[in-house]
Amino acid sequence: MPCKYNGTDWHNSVFYIVDVQVPAVLGLPSLEQLKLVTLHCTITKEDIHQPPAAAPVNTIKDLMQMHLPLNKSISPRIDAPRKTPIALKDKIKQELDNMVENNIIRKVTEPTDWVSSLANSHKKDGSLRICLDPRHLNTTLKRPHHAIPTV
Repeated sequence: MPCKYNGTDWHNSVFYIVDVQVPAVLGLPSLEQLKLVTLHCTITKEDIHQPPAAAPVNTIKDLMQMHLPLNKSISPRIDAPRKTPIALKDKIKQELDNMVENNIIRKVTEPTDWVSSLANSHKKDGSLRICLDPRHLNTTLKRPHHAIPTV
């Protein structure tokens, strides 16, 4: 959609229409083109030799390919599948198929180092909630350290 703000040139911006009640969000590339946001960065000699902490997320594809840094000294783990009642197997399969169809998850056909077990519960409305139990994976993630200021 062509967009213009406060005397800037016309720029084509991409909008994604979703069926949820949330405020509209304009992406960083559009904000920069409309001169609503400017980025000011300083590159030092140390920054040149270090990989960036996280790749920028400019598109949905970038978000879908997010990389989580892992501690390489910890061995990968494949958790055993949890037992599921036979009565829920069809509902779980249907929910997983819906999640694949809506691009929430994707089917993995190649071998992987990490496998978390599937968990499920019932929501208040009676529908099924599908979750992973990433307990062991969470202990392996490298987390950024933030100093919390004291008042």
